[in-house]
Amino acid sequence: MRKLLLGLALITGALTCLQTQLRAQQPNTALQVDKQSEAAVSELLELTGAKKNMQAMIDAMVANYKREIPEFSSDYLESLRTAFNYDSLLVQIIPVYTRHLTLTDIKGLIAFYKTPLGQKMIRETPGILKECMELGAKWGAGAGQRALEQYKEKQADSVEEEQPPVVQEQ
Repeated sequence: MRKLLLGLALITGALTCLQTQLRAQQPNTALQVDKQSEAAVSELLELTGAKKNMQAMIDAMVANYKREIPEFSSDYLESLRTAFNYDSLLVQIIPVYTRHLTLTDIKGLIAFYKTPLGQKMIRETPGILKECMELGAKWGAGAGQRALEQYKEKQADSVEEEQPPVVQEQ
């Protein structure tokens, strides 16, 4: 049995090493984005207000930390604000867009968002998302409460079924 386990461990180790070597030899396509696509995605995100929205999110997060965890120093909160910088995230976001959208798709979205309807969509999206998140939170809380009640009922029923009969002393 020991020999079998040792053999399996060696085979697993060898396969892991081989897989690691093969990955190292392959180009990392997740990070390879042509300059034209990179510029187009950056333009799209700038046009749709992604940078402004992210900065607002960061500011809200820092304000929440300041309120909820007063032990955090102002210096630490400022270093958080600096660490969460848009450009460092943008480098990671661009390949996601280019994996899902062609350059033609991205250019089409840019053209759309420059139209009056596209501009309206940009203006209205934060409100739409806010309302949807509030509705989702209420819905989730209600669903969670119903699930908890059903769970408690099932637990109570199963406890009652498992109780041994009570023998009364005479």
